[in-house]
Amino acid sequence: MKNIILIFTLFIFQISPAQDRLSGYLETAAKNNPELKAAFDRYRAALEKIPQVRSLPDPQLMFGYFIRPVETKTGPQEFKISLSQMFPWFGTLKAAGQSQTYRAKAAYETFEQTKTELFKNVRQVYYNLYLVEKQITLTKENLSILSRFQSLAQNKIAAGTATATDELRARMALNEARNDLRRLQDRKKVLENTFKNLLHTDIPVSIHLPEQLGKQLLPNLSQLKSQLTENHLIKRQFFLIDAYKKKQILARKAGLPKLSIGLDYINIGQEMNPTGFNDAVMLRAGITVPVFQKKYKAMVKENRFLTEAGESTKQALTDDLDNKLQSAYARYEDALRRIELYRQQKTLARRSTEILQSSYMSGGKNFEEILRMQSRYIRYAVQYEKALSDLHKSIADIQFLLGKNDLNNEKKQ
Repeated sequence: MKNIILIFTLFIFQISPAQDRLSGYLETAAKNNPELKAAFDRYRAALEKIPQVRSLPDPQLMFGYFIRPVETKTGPQEFKISLSQMFPWFGTLKAAGQSQTYRAKAAYETFEQTKTELFKNVRQVYYNLYLVEKQITLTKENLSILSRFQSLAQNKIAAGTATATDELRARMALNEARNDLRRLQDRKKVLENTFKNLLHTDIPVSIHLPEQLGKQLLPNLSQLKSQLTENHLIKRQFFLIDAYKKKQILARKAGLPKLSIGLDYINIGQEMNPTGFNDAVMLRAGITVPVFQKKYKAMVKENRFLTEAGESTKQALTDDLDNKLQSAYARYEDALRRIELYRQQKTLARRSTEILQSSYMSGGKNFEEILRMQSRYIRYAVQYEKALSDLHKSIADIQFLLGKNDLNNEKKQ
């Protein structure tokens, strides 16, 4: 049992202590998630079934008492004790053990699939939290800037160089920004609750988010596709197919004779003048011939059809994973393009806003354009952070599809 727990721990916590706080959250989720624990317990249960199917049938011990003793020359037969053991055909128990071993391996892949899906969900919510936190920060920055614009408009109005419309426009923009801030704060609370439920801990968790997400580069699509066989659902299907093949062998052997060996002891009572030991001991050997073969042939066919169905399922899974990987990689490349686009766009919008503000302060009449350009800057800044978040979420999707908790070839910038 200790060895099993150790294996469980090693496979769950393939996380370097030097990694960021997200790794710690993944570890907490792996420790506490009830669905993951259930999947691991099912794997352990499947392991315990291996010695069951590899064991011989229980020996049979029988006791018989002669209500009316049978008289023999040496004395009356009083009771009888029989011990017998049935032996299946050679190789039957081995085939049964191999079939169940493959089923246990399939159960382990189900556990691994549950773990990678849990990790993907934790990452997705974590990156959504990062985005909403950045949106809140940018909205607060926008409120501060709009307040300065409102004060600037009020000063211009007092000086007679602007109309009240400018101040009203600034107030309208402020009202919208305050509403956006409250909406984002509400969304943050929902995401925090979802994140803590994924971690499934009663201990209050302070969610630490990175100051800035980095850009990560992946291998090309063809290299990633070559790793699709590592997906845990595909590996599970391989093991199930192997289990069905062994079940075919088991079904054939079940239709072969079974051997039995037994020992009988009959207690014989003593005569009036006993001459010595009168009890009888008999060694028996027998064979069970499966005459009705129809059911065994049906068992072979059943598992052959299950094998063929397993092969078809494996191909369907492979095609589906290929499509999903293609889609996830397209989102990854799109996020990379958007990162560069909005990095440039927000810089240009910031410079344009500063130029327009200087022009307005020196007597210009383009206050509406200042507000419009400031709004574009905030939108570009949010889109830049969203592109970074989408990049990491697409990588999390790719990790899940490849059945990995980390992509070893990924490069960080």
